[in-house]
Amino acid sequence: PTALIASNSSSMGPGLLGGYFAEGGGSTRNFVNLHFFSPAEHPMMQLVEVIRGRDTTDDAVATAHAFVRSINKTPVVLGDGSPGFLVNAGLAAYMLEAERIYREGTPVEVIDAAMREAIFPLGPFELGDQAGLDIAAGMFDTIAAAAPIDPPPLVWQLREAKRFGVKSGAGVYDYADGKRTHVWPGLAALVPGRGSRVAAKDEIVTRCAQALYRKARELCERKIVGSEEECDLAFVFGIGFAMYLGGPMFYARQRGWT
Repeated sequence: PTALIASNSSSMGPGLLGGYFAEGGGSTRNFVNLHFFSPAEHPMMQLVEVIRGRDTTDDAVATAHAFVRSINKTPVVLGDGSPGFLVNAGLAAYMLEAERIYREGTPVEVIDAAMREAIFPLGPFELGDQAGLDIAAGMFDTIAAAAPIDPPPLVWQLREAKRFGVKSGAGVYDYADGKRTHVWPGLAALVPGRGSRVAAKDEIVTRCAQALYRKARELCERKIVGSEEECDLAFVFGIGFAMYLGGPMFYARQRGWT
């Protein structure tokens, strides 16, 4: 009964899961999330989001924090109340903006190349395939339960088509022996009435980065994360926002975004 229990859910926090834990006889005072980023065993995947619920004790948070440090990873403590917590909430906004640009007519490989060259080690569609489109679709399920998403994310349709990314050999891209070959020819059929306008690199980078920044700023203002510096650190260590660019909050200040 006194054990500290942690969920690794990427989007469902103690406020949602704690009730089920309590029904089984557990105490919500001892319940937290320890959200690792995939692949968790990779030494470069440094971030672990520690999400505390309304009832979680300071001792439970401190214990979880110390555990993360003991396995040579970097903890960032977050408050509950954001589907997708911090990094995945920002990532969802970023991915939806990339989808909008695709719907307007820009090829996915052009969007991926622009973001890969400017900010991230992988573009948004490459990242979705690598992390697992079924996982991404589940994240959007949780987000949509709080606020409808229009138009529906492409990852929902890809999940229905059993295209889960690299692990299934089929996602936004096709794969052979684990290596990417080309964009799936059937992708465009999922977007009836897709446009023909191809965005320039600078527009792609600005729109996607601003979408990420707006969500990050919202979560800072809501005190989901303790500071802008912790927010930036989380995006650098969680999804590889280029360290020399400082993270979304610093990046935005350097460009005068408000």
